[in-house]
Amino acid sequence: MYNGARSSANSQQLAFDPTANTAENSSGSVTANFNTYSLFNGAGNTTINWNGATLNSGGNTLGNWATLANGFTFLGTTSANNATAGWNGEFASSNIASTGTVSLTTATTGTVTSLTLSAGDWDVEGNINYTYTGATVTGGVASFSTTGTLLTTGQQINVGSNGSINDGITLNRFRDNSTGTTTVYLLTQRTFSAGSIGAYGTMTARRVR
Repeated sequence: MYNGARSSANSQQLAFDPTANTAENSSGSVTANFNTYSLFNGAGNTTINWNGATLNSGGNTLGNWATLANGFTFLGTTSANNATAGWNGEFASSNIASTGTVSLTTATTGTVTSLTLSAGDWDVEGNINYTYTGATVTGGVASFSTTGTLLTTGQQINVGSNGSINDGITLNRFRDNSTGTTTVYLLTQRTFSAGSIGAYGTMTARRVR
């Protein structure tokens, strides 16, 4: 489903679904059928027609929707607003401030924060910051997870020892691709003796499809 193209009929922002041969507006209402629908290509307002299988302009076939060699451009927003839930570009975030640090127990997995994401394909990013109070640190790890358990491969990141200076890490991007609602956790585990360690940070997620 593609968000943000302009219709030639009323210049609404529409989502086009080639598998269903329909176009929907932002409220999810079907407004047109591809078999009789046209849209502007953004270059001189040339009308491009969709006949259910191919794109064509002026009777010339441009290519199959799924394999159009030169790609297809869709208008972005300039409204500084948020994408509707379920649409490409949907954004979610969770922030734990330094005033609300999560207290860690040595050699025990702690959840810094989490995001519950609806079915779809999401890019998830995050960072963790640590505060130390008289702690003797020997190491640690951090990762994203959809089970609440630290991953032992892929997203696991080694965290160095630092008992006196506060520090932080940025995790590699994580892909959550599922057919149902999923909770993604931002996790960490530190090994230390004496003192205490707190953790805080931010998670963000962007729906890519």
